[in-house]
Amino acid sequence: MPSIGSKDVSKPHQEKPIGRHMSPRFRQDKSANVPKTTEKGTIATWFIHSYIWLDLIRPSFVWHFPKLLSTVLFVSWLLQPDKRMPRQLLLMLCFLGVMVIDVPIAQNTFATVWTSYGMAVLFLGLCLPLVQFINSIARFQAIVHSLMGIFVVIGAWASFHRGYGPAAADGGQDENYVTACMVMGLPFFLYSYLAAETRRKKILYLAPIPILLLAVVVAENPSRGGFIGFICVIGYMVFYSRRRIAALISIGVLAVVVGLMAGATYWQEIGTITDTETGTADHRKDLWRIATYMFMSYPLTGVGPNNFRWRIQEFETSEIIQKYGHSLGGSAFTHSLYFELLAELGIAGVIIFGLLVVQNFRDLSQIKAGVRRMLDRESSVIRMGEPLAPHLPSPGMLKIVHCYAHGLTASLIAFLVCSAFISTLYYSYFWLYSALIASFRLVFERMVQVASRE
Repeated sequence: MPSIGSKDVSKPHQEKPIGRHMSPRFRQDKSANVPKTTEKGTIATWFIHSYIWLDLIRPSFVWHFPKLLSTVLFVSWLLQPDKRMPRQLLLMLCFLGVMVIDVPIAQNTFATVWTSYGMAVLFLGLCLPLVQFINSIARFQAIVHSLMGIFVVIGAWASFHRGYGPAAADGGQDENYVTACMVMGLPFFLYSYLAAETRRKKILYLAPIPILLLAVVVAENPSRGGFIGFICVIGYMVFYSRRRIAALISIGVLAVVVGLMAGATYWQEIGTITDTETGTADHRKDLWRIATYMFMSYPLTGVGPNNFRWRIQEFETSEIIQKYGHSLGGSAFTHSLYFELLAELGIAGVIIFGLLVVQNFRDLSQIKAGVRRMLDRESSVIRMGEPLAPHLPSPGMLKIVHCYAHGLTASLIAFLVCSAFISTLYYSYFWLYSALIASFRLVFERMVQVASRE
């Protein structure tokens, strides 16, 4: 796990560094982190938080609140004179364009129109305003804390409902999706623990982890794909740790906790992870084969958003019908983001989605590399016995930025791995992460520019 430390080199006339008496959330150089739009975007920021909570938790009383919030947020974005349009947002609009192109050629136009409408609300009503108004480290950290709170709420609910989230299976929160959420949330808590400066905060970040793990192991049908995602997250954290022995010991403790919490049923299900000839694994193989046939027939823009299940009977073989005793048409989903993308949006969708993934990882890598350069520069100043300039971000702030960059990277990896086995293309997670990463990079770039200019 990455570990960045520094000595207290502050002088009496300077600001105190992040430490026991000052929260890292509020210690920041305002000129370096906060554009002019910050103060007047406070209400919009709270609307963004509300939208994310309602959209991801999906309570039964949600009504049309997310749509109303997205309308207000989009109008607020339109009124901003200095709009921020990073590459991720442009790619999202291109992705939406491909979906719209498919409307007149899709067999089930109703499904395509409403899926495209939902994604338009997400892109225009959340992603654009998020990049615009989450324009400081404090606001970025608040969004991360909101996500962490959401993961805890879903995990706590699932712990008492056999692994199902508040929206249950009909709302897209069955065991597989809940497990993916828990695996995505784990890096945020672990890296926040590393960034915390006080014992109280460290305990606060570690305490919810058993809730996330319990939600996974009590599932009625444990998720093998989620288990693979968990292994990938742990592997990432160990690989990029500067103290690998300590990291391995921590992972060992975590494994013991999981082992004690999980019952025989969980490990029995996980033990079938290599069996691809029976059960749901075999079913997925049939669906992925059908999705491949669809792509080969409609390679450019696919069969249209949310049209896979309405076109299955055109591509399923007689052997599949005989195997299941009925057609899979109208009821089956791809159970894979990648095959869903391939079948429904074709080469155009694959290219845009791939560019988004690459851009996200590139931005996170640039943030981590930039933090290391700034820390090296500040270390050189310290070794020369000179005081740090007051306009520079403190080592504690850089530590927070570095840990959050790693946390987002690991969480994004978890999503991409888990999504190989569940259909998440039209869910909010990836698009929300893309907007959050774009905003994070813009905030960090401004920090670097101000530090260099001064």
